[in-house]
Amino acid sequence: MNTMLSLLGLLGSVLNNNSWGTDENWMFAGDFNFYRSISDRNRDGANMNDMIIFDEIISNLGLLEIPLKGRNFTWSNMQSAPLLEQIDWVFIISNWTSDFPNTLLLPMARPTSDHIPCKIQIGTSIPKAQVFRFENFWVEHPGFFDLVNSVWNSNVSATNSATKITAKFKLLRAALKNWSKGLSNLRCLIKNCNSTLEILDTLEEQRPLFPQEFNFRKILKNHILKLLEHQKEFWKKRYTIRWTKFGDESTKFFHAAATERYRINTITSLETEDGRSICEHSEKAALLLEEYKRRMGCTTRPDMLYNMNQLVQSNNNLWQLSRPFAIEEIDNVIKQMATDKARGPDGFNGYFIKSCWETIKIDFYNLCFDFFNGTIDLQSINNSFITLIPKTNNPTTVNDFRPISLLNCVLKIITKLLANRLQGKITSLIHTNQYGFIKSRTIQDCLAWT
Repeated sequence: MNTMLSLLGLLGSVLNNNSWGTDENWMFAGDFNFYRSISDRNRDGANMNDMIIFDEIISNLGLLEIPLKGRNFTWSNMQSAPLLEQIDWVFIISNWTSDFPNTLLLPMARPTSDHIPCKIQIGTSIPKAQVFRFENFWVEHPGFFDLVNSVWNSNVSATNSATKITAKFKLLRAALKNWSKGLSNLRCLIKNCNSTLEILDTLEEQRPLFPQEFNFRKILKNHILKLLEHQKEFWKKRYTIRWTKFGDESTKFFHAAATERYRINTITSLETEDGRSICEHSEKAALLLEEYKRRMGCTTRPDMLYNMNQLVQSNNNLWQLSRPFAIEEIDNVIKQMATDKARGPDGFNGYFIKSCWETIKIDFYNLCFDFFNGTIDLQSINNSFITLIPKTNNPTTVNDFRPISLLNCVLKIITKLLANRLQGKITSLIHTNQYGFIKSRTIQDCLAWT
């Protein structure tokens, strides 16, 4: 406890130092000799009280952890059955996250010490993704809907309704990219507006503002609020918070959180089956590709060892599943569509579909009708991004990631149409003992059978 109080006093005295400016950057690194969770030790016996107090100190001081990439522990007692612990930590303040967002903590070889030496790699910028992403705040800018109308209503060369929508999305992506370049940089624009507002406030101390100046300041304040809202939405997209109902108004918070998420999700290295660590991007990509190709295997026809007709009872009351799609049914899917889910290769989300539905709905109606009639090829829209989700806090191998697919928003509409129809009949088709992934049934109901 005395050591913990000394740590609190040391960090507190540094952070509360009056000579520390708000534009300065501080990093705290070294052997703190404390854990943050029970997973920071490979054996039982961690002091829970010390862990709780240490985490409270870090939280109360507003420090952010730089996670160690590629290793789970930083110290070993070097015995035949070693005790492994993570007791070395690197913490930063929020200013550091803004000025040096691409900061990584990388392990190195341990030639003599029982502690793993670590290298702190500092970068001033986050690599910008080259893929197109629709930004929700674009809808609020004048000229957006005029641009969408003109591009979407243009003539394109297509063989069916699926390729037609794909071609229009391609033109729209290029047009929105060029159009968004005309929008001033939000940070720079907010800074210029605040400088102008400061001049008007200073002028008001010298003399009363003229009516034109007074009205201009009022307009400028409203414009700044709108820009701040756009900036908040921009960074909120990069760090989605699902544990709060209302979004935080602090853009700096979302900026720091998005940077922290990028730092955690960065795959700096991967370990092969023979224990070799690879860091080159091309080698990591090849390892992931070969591993998932091996898992997928090849298609084979299984041998049916049971009679499906005896196990599954026939249901003749399924005519509703094969009826043609109605316009009201498609509109209902659009209303139910989530506005801010992760985007697929087309780069658009549900918010765009809902906002521009009056412009694009005819092509989507035709797509759904042609899909029902079986007259289209879905190859042009049936592609996805594969995203790797870490299973652990410190993934090192391919097995530590869970792949998920991010579909195009066009395909989501078709799959939702089918899912809505099947939802009304699924309980009559699935056995009463099947509980997982069935609406109105929960996996916890299986406890009644145990």
